[in-house]
Amino acid sequence: DRKMAKRIMRKRLCVLQVAPEFPNQDHVEYFKDKEPCDFYFVTHDAEHEDALKFCPDTKWAQTRDTLCELVPKEYDYYAFIDYDYILRPQRNLS
Repeated sequence: DRKMAKRIMRKRLCVLQVAPEFPNQDHVEYFKDKEPCDFYFVTHDAEHEDALKFCPDTKWAQTRDTLCELVPKEYDYYAFIDYDYILRPQRNLS
């Protein structure tokens, strides 16, 4: 019963982003602190107060790995999305 209750309370999706200075605002709006999902990011060109970490002088793969290490391990799915990717939702995502 306890395991089932924990699974019910668990969010399904964690959206991750590596961004130069700040995350894509549309992505933040779509995914951050929503009932089914959360949004986390790191930056590599400038510090940002909401970033999990500032990762200067790193290659994309290193920054991505750092992001993976820092996010909570409490989701069913993890998805990377490029900061410059344009989403065109067909319905309300919240």
